[in-house]
Order: sequence, then structure tokens, then C-alpha cells
Amino acid sequence: MFISIIVILISVRTCIAQVATCKDDGNVDVDWYFVYKPPNVLSTKLLKSGGNPAWAPSGANINQNAGHSVVLTMSSFVQFQAQVNVLAYRILLVRSAANEAAWFVHTVPNFLAYLSAYSWPEAETPKGHLFLCISFNSALLNSV
Repeated sequence: MFISIIVILISVRTCIAQVATCKDDGNVDVDWYFVYKPPNVLSTKLLKSGGNPAWAPSGANINQNAGHSVVLTMSSFVQFQAQVNVLAYRILLVRSAANEAAWFVHTVPNFLAYLSAYSWPEAETPKGHLFLCISFNSALLNSV
């Protein structure tokens, strides 16, 4: 079903975002990343694509508005939310001109629910959470 949803969204090109790639803490495009936020803390761990993936502390806490991979990846979603479709807790950002997409999955209820400036929901701090982002380039999109 996941592949069907991606194919439908890409085929009809119903969503557009300025940036449709996963960003790391340095605002560099990456193929994929996992972010883990343990319970009762705001610090996170980042595992990202690259030469030798390994868990490392994120560049900023999850409640800060800059310098965190989740914030940087989702900044275009917040800015261009009127043109982006959202499916439950799964977000697919597609940039038609470049034929790129980013699939963002998370476990945070009401995350970005108000689509204004980024704000961490404080009620979620006691809980552990995961974030996954996968970037797709035109070659991968065409093979789906």
C-alpha cells in the first residue's frame, strides 16, 4: 500500500515543496536518516547515510528552532504547507521541477499540527520518539 500511495502522489504531482530532501544537522542533503529521542530528554541521536553510519548526538536539542535535522528537513513543509499533502503520520514532500521527494515518518502525535513556526510539543518530552527521512532522486522515483 505504501508504494501505491507514493506512485499516486508522484503521478499526479499534487504536492510541491521548495526543498524535498532530507537535511542533516548541518543543512546538508542526505539520502536518509534516523533520529531517536529517548524518553524524558530533549537531546537526540542521529544516524545518517554516509561512509560509515554511526549514531551520534544531534547538533541541537529537538525543541530548538535551528540546527536540528528534523527542523531543517521540515522547514519547507511549514513554509509551503498549503501546497503539500499530508497522509496521517507520513509526509511525502515532492519537488516536481527536480523530480525529487522526501518521505518523512515520525511517532509524534500532532507534530506540526498547527503548521506555523516549528515548535516541539512539550507533552511529548516524557516519551521516546523516532523520526525517519528518506530522500528519493529521479532515478529512484522512476523505478517505483
